[in-house]
Amino acid sequence: MQTFSKTSSTWIFRILQRRDNHFEYIKHLREILDSWTVMPIRENNEKNKAGKVYKKWYFNILSFEQFTELGNAFYKLDVSNGKRKKVLLSK
Repeated sequence: MQTFSKTSSTWIFRILQRRDNHFEYIKHLREILDSWTVMPIRENNEKNKAGKVYKKWYFNILSFEQFTELGNAFYKLDVSNGKRKKVLLSK
């Protein structure tokens, strides 16, 4: 889940794979979720701390109002720095 605003009024759900051998998997997911996205699979490069470059593939699901509740539940806003922190919920 990802938001581009601190008010969290719009959230997207991103499907992302970072391993070369997972490209077929993300293609499969894109086919299954075809009616929920208009975005093709995009490729990007990511560099790790050691400087090694990895490919990553991703696409986004269309934004739905219902994602707001999920996004706010799992990514709490830290008012001291204005950044979001992932929170794991427990029973």
